[in-house]
Formats: sequence, C-alpha cells, structure tokens
Amino acid sequence: MQNELLRWAHDHPTAEHGGQQKTLFGLSTRVYWKSMRKDVFNYVAACQECQQFKYNNAPTSSLMQMYLVNEPWYTIGMNILGPLPTTTRQNRFLLVVVDYFTQWVELFPLKSTT
Repeated sequence: MQNELLRWAHDHPTAEHGGQQKTLFGLSTRVYWKSMRKDVFNYVAACQECQQFKYNNAPTSSLMQMYLVNEPWYTIGMNILGPLPTTTRQNRFLLVVVDYFTQWVELFPLKSTT
C-alpha cells in the first residue's frame, strides 16, 4: 500500500513529480507511517524521470562582494551593447566604459565586436 501511495503522491499527473518536500507534504496531510520521510526521499531520489529531467538548482556563482574604489578611473567596467540598428557610419554596437568611482560613462561606437 505504501508504494501505491508513493506513486500516487509523486508520479500522478496532478503531482507533477513535485520533489521530496512536496511529495512528503502531500502524503503527510493524508496518511502516516513510521518510515514515511525516509521512504519518500528514497523514492524521489530513485525516480528515473526526476533524475533525467530535473533542473540543477545549485548556486553557480559566489555571493556579490563590495569593491572599495579610492580614486577616479581606479576601477572600470566594460561591456558591449548591441546589436543595435545600423547607423549611417555602419556602426551597430557600443562599447560602454563606466568608472566605478564617479559613475562616469563613456560610449564608443563599433562596427563589429571583433
């Protein structure tokens, strides 16, 4: 009966393979057995569809950090903006340079990014 309940709570089209916590919550509001938490976690971890198609929600970068900037043009940021509509001089991109201290922005038109 427990396997049937696990299939119903996790594999049913209305359950949408909801993951360990959602499956456990859906079951715990209706039924209980002694090893339910462990059984749910093992069942979801062994679900072939979940392992094949689940998205990776692990953080891919570290936290943002503050940079101390002591004087103008000590640290700058650069980026390329575009493609934009072509100008009369055949420019389609902008090189954007920002001074982190003063927030001054310089723009340089470019024909290509190379």
